[in-house]
Amino acid sequence: MNPILGTVIVVLTLQAIAFVIAVIARYWVLRTETFEMRGIDVARATDLVALYVQGVHDHRFGFPTGVFAVDEDRTSPGRVVAREINFKGSAGMGPIKFGLKLPLLGAMAGAAVLAEADDAGGCLAGWLAMSIGFSLGLAAACVLIIPFAFLAVVEVALRWLMRGEVSATIDKVAGDEDTVRVRFEMRGLSAFGVEHQLRRGMAPPRPAGVAPPPAAEFEPVASAGRFDRLNAIFASAVSVGLILSVVSFIVIGNSQSNSSSSALASSYYEEEPYEEGYGEEESYYEEEEGYEEEPYEEPYEEEESEYNAPATRYDAARKMYLRYWEEIDAGNYGAAYNVYYHTFATQQGISKGEFVAAEEEYFPDVGIEHIHLEPSFRNPTNPNELWIYAEIPIEDQAGEYAGECRLFTGHLRMFHADGRWYYRPGEAFGRTPSFGAEGGGPQVLSPGSERCSY
Repeated sequence: MNPILGTVIVVLTLQAIAFVIAVIARYWVLRTETFEMRGIDVARATDLVALYVQGVHDHRFGFPTGVFAVDEDRTSPGRVVAREINFKGSAGMGPIKFGLKLPLLGAMAGAAVLAEADDAGGCLAGWLAMSIGFSLGLAAACVLIIPFAFLAVVEVALRWLMRGEVSATIDKVAGDEDTVRVRFEMRGLSAFGVEHQLRRGMAPPRPAGVAPPPAAEFEPVASAGRFDRLNAIFASAVSVGLILSVVSFIVIGNSQSNSSSSALASSYYEEEPYEEGYGEEESYYEEEEGYEEEPYEEPYEEEESEYNAPATRYDAARKMYLRYWEEIDAGNYGAAYNVYYHTFATQQGISKGEFVAAEEEYFPDVGIEHIHLEPSFRNPTNPNELWIYAEIPIEDQAGEYAGECRLFTGHLRMFHADGRWYYRPGEAFGRTPSFGAEGGGPQVLSPGSERCSY
């Protein structure tokens, strides 16, 4: 079967399954058991639940973002509604905008020929070059725009359909004014992904001296006594996708083989002697080629194995944190902002533009060669976080502290998500980093200090 046709079948099958899953997850409501909170009223319990829901994120599915924000318009005392953060536009809009320019670029290339023309023949050749350039640009634009437009429409539609929602109902317990009940309802795959975090966070505290059970990312159905919808949907999607793809391959492959069987039978006898001769030449060529390439393969594999030596979690996190300060020192403030975990903007209330503008007011000069980093004694409270103790010397070139060499120290959090490490300041998982506030704030170093010699 044609490999291009096979690829199209797989892509369309997976897209159709994704839409079916999105619709099912949007209208399949997951309800938790009732949790009780004692010594608190409804209004304060509403605030606490809203704060907690905003602090849980989905790292198993995470589409569109896996991060939830409280919907203030739909939240009131006794009810909390948090929706998954979505963003406008699509990643495919950039190639589409570039594709729209290709016909004009082709016409401009042809116009360069027309500008050099000094007679009627040259003008004719110039107009012809413009027409050909415009046509080639239009053809290239169609090849580029059509697939990316399809992907953009699919992405926007899936983000809207798969956007998760977590709602909580808080009311008083009858006969007890100081106790409230909390019930959660979840819609969407990302909401299903934070279910175990909500259950663990709302569980009553254990007695002193009793250690909590180890947290499992995927709880067995038998031990949990419930149906994990996120895992079930994933398994069903993979199974259905494989079955439909295999069935499509078999049906289309059989139809093509039946339609061409007579032609193959008539040409088989004529082509047979040429195939034998070609096969002999090919085997001789492959034998020589294998003899030439053999001595070069072994050193290449040894070099590759050294290059791919595994790094530790601390080394990877440390490298990403150093990259943040290297971008700051180089003036690439937008690239430095990208090292932050994507909840930084919502949690700290600082957009990328505001961050860049603030850094440009001070133009910090970072003593990269005098940075000191070491593993922190703080133990992580989340399996995806890692703590580092840092000492960073910085001298602002403008602003309030211009000319002062200051040493920023403290413990900071690095967070692993989507296969990479992020810098995550601010409070999370009940703990706040101390970087920048250690010892009462930054320490002003003397001009003759070794750490200021950069």
